[in-house]
Amino acid sequence: SGNLWVTEGGTVSEWDPSTSTLTTRITSGLSPIPGDLAFDTAGNLWIADRGTKHPDVQSVAKYDVTTSVLSPAVTGIAIPYGLAFDRTGNLWISSLYSGTVSRWDVATSTLTTPISGLDRPGGLAFDASGNLWIAESGNNQVLRYDGVTTTAEITSGLSTPADLAFDASGNLWISNFSADSVSMWNVTMHTLTTPITAGLAGPTGLAFQP
Repeated sequence: SGNLWVTEGGTVSEWDPSTSTLTTRITSGLSPIPGDLAFDTAGNLWIADRGTKHPDVQSVAKYDVTTSVLSPAVTGIAIPYGLAFDRTGNLWISSLYSGTVSRWDVATSTLTTPISGLDRPGGLAFDASGNLWIAESGNNQVLRYDGVTTTAEITSGLSTPADLAFDASGNLWISNFSADSVSMWNVTMHTLTTPITAGLAGPTGLAFQP
């Protein structure tokens, strides 16, 4: 439907761009500071529950949009934040605590960590070419990982970037936690604008509904 889903203060809301209305969909079952969001190919919404005190119980939760059922999905990750599914359906997860980005193999339930040494990595998003983009909140920048090398792509104009999401046109949307806003990076023109500047308080997760 192209609607944007946003996490804020223990809740998850849905923003309809055609009417500019924000509707709260999840009001309980999450910690006070949930992190990133990601939709899988089946249309389920996955949520990084970064504020949970019990990572052995729920690190990442899954929300069935059709039935409105929320359930634990992945456990054992310290302060999980960013989530993104790659082309093969595997889930990538950033950890604010360890400064790493890990890959969860959905088929085998195994975890590997190809990226480390980051300063509070947050939201993750894959572009159409399969590159992984990373919001590095500790350095107020956005990185791009091509499978081998990590490159800084956006280095100014951001304020504690929390999450990332690509729209259907290939533009990158970025939530600015400290500025209470959401910015858009035109990947082709390399320009940054801020379409959403009101109605949010410490925005964290972003996701466009398929």
